[in-house]
Amino acid sequence: MSEQFTRRRMLQTAAGAALASAATHAFADTIQSRPNILFIFDDQLRAQACPLYGGKNVPMPHLDRLAREGLTFDNAIATCPLCTPYRGMLQTGRYPTLTGVVVNFVDIHPNSATLASSPRITAFFLI
Repeated sequence: MSEQFTRRRMLQTAAGAALASAATHAFADTIQSRPNILFIFDDQLRAQACPLYGGKNVPMPHLDRLAREGLTFDNAIATCPLCTPYRGMLQTGRYPTLTGVVVNFVDIHPNSATLASSPRITAFFLI
């Protein structure tokens, strides 16, 4: 025998749908209000090679568009000019001497707090 659909059951269903809809919109608004941050880690690419900074040999329309529509760091320095220590520094916010990653080909400690392990980051993709 099927359950009778009463006025009370209809109101409960409608209230549940309204709450679900409100929660979905609130979550979507929160996601949309967060900035999209894209770190581009390249190897052996000098700023002078990029058209954005005066390079004329290689067109880079996609990087130019990202720079035009986003934010660039024009005066950034690294305390350690090697790839792995620098990336470890960006990921942890700590100096290479504190993370132990002072040369290339050294892994960061797996329990280190990084951007990727932050609960405030909702999506993190490494390509």
